[in-house]
Amino acid sequence: MKRLRLTSPAQEDYRQALAWYEQRQPGLSREFEVELEELYERIRRNPEFFAQETATVRKARMPRFKYGIYFTVEGDEIGVLAIYHPSRNPDALRKRLK
Repeated sequence: MKRLRLTSPAQEDYRQALAWYEQRQPGLSREFEVELEELYERIRRNPEFFAQETATVRKARMPRFKYGIYFTVEGDEIGVLAIYHPSRNPDALRKRLK
């Protein structure tokens, strides 16, 4: 199975999402984490299953929380570029995916 690595911007996306959900409802950040980990496992097992967003970037979607997980596959490594909610600025995401 491939190794998954979060870039620094994706790590910041993750921290912000956890803080936002925990502020809204105590314990909700844990539910977000569980769903995200389940999706990471699916990505690790079969990254080619997910739709291509660009020539090199694929996108997986969290069913409940609606975040898009944008990642690349290079050899045995999956690089997560962004954990991005569709309500955020799409231009900022496009710049990151270039």
